[in-house]
Amino acid sequence: MPNSWLRIQDVTDLTGWYPQHVRRLAREGQLLHRPSKSVRYDGRVQREYALSSLPVEAQLKFLKQPLLSGPACTALTLRSDPNQSKLFASLPEVTEPERLNFSAKQNAQALKRLEAIAPLVEFSRRSQRSRPTFRTIGGVAVRSMNSLAGYLANQHHVSPRTLWNWYAQYRKLGYAGLVDRVRSDKGKSRFLRAHPAVRAFIENKYLGERLSIRLVYQALLRDLRNLEPECTRPPSYSAVRSYLQQLPKPLLILSREGERQFQERCEPYLLTDFETLVPNQIWVSDHGQHDVWVRNDLFSGVSTNAALRPWLTAMIDMRSRKIVGTAWSATPSSHTISSALRVGIESFGIPQIFMWITAKTTRRLVASTSPRNVVAYWSGWESSPSTACPGIPSRS
Repeated sequence: MPNSWLRIQDVTDLTGWYPQHVRRLAREGQLLHRPSKSVRYDGRVQREYALSSLPVEAQLKFLKQPLLSGPACTALTLRSDPNQSKLFASLPEVTEPERLNFSAKQNAQALKRLEAIAPLVEFSRRSQRSRPTFRTIGGVAVRSMNSLAGYLANQHHVSPRTLWNWYAQYRKLGYAGLVDRVRSDKGKSRFLRAHPAVRAFIENKYLGERLSIRLVYQALLRDLRNLEPECTRPPSYSAVRSYLQQLPKPLLILSREGERQFQERCEPYLLTDFETLVPNQIWVSDHGQHDVWVRNDLFSGVSTNAALRPWLTAMIDMRSRKIVGTAWSATPSSHTISSALRVGIESFGIPQIFMWITAKTTRRLVASTSPRNVVAYWSGWESSPSTACPGIPSRS
């Protein structure tokens, strides 16, 4: 059957191997090779190496390059087919909103798994007649989904069952199905959840008396029978330690380090870890005046042709950093906030939280905004508007 033969320079470009390593693999029989019809400048015969004997990553990389004229080939190449040149050419498309819902680590995990199952997804979309035939390095023909899954699992060092699970999750949930789901009880002790008296005891010892976690656990072992007479087996030290360390950070600082440390380190604070949010969770609004003078022919309340510096009221989504709504005016007011909010809702839907900045220059604005214009938008909606203190964009 036809195969694709490559020069040693092409093999090193695809694999990253040194020429000496390629020749050694050929001598050991791990790479198929044959004499080339062309000779070097010194008269020595060159070798050509079979594409099908290279790792699958190198074969996929080769297929992403523009194909020359002639019979098309698949990633593992066997049979000529006009449709085979498009197989495995690229990964399934992942949209920007899908990636924004996950952290960088989760996206890296999902893309790695998507790359592993991409040939399987493309193979399943083809009809029986248009499905190509592959041949592995060992010469085994791959003609079915099961044989292809077994080959891909071996190449990516996972079990076939794991690969099939990824494939099933991708078919069911799409890109989101390739991200590991966090257990609902991760980091939570079932013992402490079932025994509120024990939970209150260790919190009082740790936050009220400011004991170390080791001393808290020793006190719990000593007084457990008095707290829970029917409890014969105490929780593990790691469960108590994990529970106490997961208490809210501001609460720990206030209880164990004092009010001064709490004020300096926690109040006020800036919410800058945007990866903990999701798109459309928090919108923030603010005003800004343009550094340009224009002639008025639009805004009411200002003389026609009068010179003015227009104001911009804008809404930004905290997760995606996208401007979702805008409104220009001669003077900002609750009406410009309402207008920008209306533009954003019509285009992107209703956010969970809407925040607007307050300052000394906008005290009257807040007074007129809260009861009438902005809060009215949330009547009957599962959203909450809130103001931010001066210099504190988010304090939720």
